[in-house]
Amino acid sequence: DAVEPRWMLQEVMIPALEQVLKDLVPQEAEVQTNDGKWFKMRIMPYRTIDNRIDGGVLTFTRIEEQKHAQAVLQKANTKLEEAWRVVRSVFDLNPQPMIVLDSKGEQAIIANSSFIQFAGLKPDVTIEGVPFNELLTSPVQGADLQKTIQSAQKGRGVFALDPIELDIASNNKTKVKVKGMTIPATENEPAKILMYFQDE
Repeated sequence: DAVEPRWMLQEVMIPALEQVLKDLVPQEAEVQTNDGKWFKMRIMPYRTIDNRIDGGVLTFTRIEEQKHAQAVLQKANTKLEEAWRVVRSVFDLNPQPMIVLDSKGEQAIIANSSFIQFAGLKPDVTIEGVPFNELLTSPVQGADLQKTIQSAQKGRGVFALDPIELDIASNNKTKVKVKGMTIPATENEPAKILMYFQDE
């Protein structure tokens, strides 16, 4: 297939060639013709047998398949991001403190606004990857929920713990029920634990 020369010369090829001849450093660029075809352009300085620079060597490789794959991936990522925003919005609307942990119940993945407030954390705190016990350092004194959760949820999809008395940051003791469920693993994602707190 012929490359439309006018577009290439005016927009990409001439400036890139001039730069290569000036710096003697090869350049690569993705370029598109007027009829929509994509090429990877590579420009290298041309050296003669006696080691003189006498112009440049240009090569063009068709990359339509790669560009199509990139477009498909970008579209999928956009849809995934939109779905995640919807899930996060619904999650935040729930008035009960809720948090999603990794399969071992050790690290946080996501929490809703109610949990952030319940735990006495700053609204803009980033909790992803933070150990669960560290998140509960402020509102909880001496309650090792992590081991309890791991023990309670083994072999079952849904679990409920006995009411636990927590020392909240305001120094008011309160009893809460801790309930949760195991989110099964998929082909691409490991299992997770969804946990929420209810006043007794």
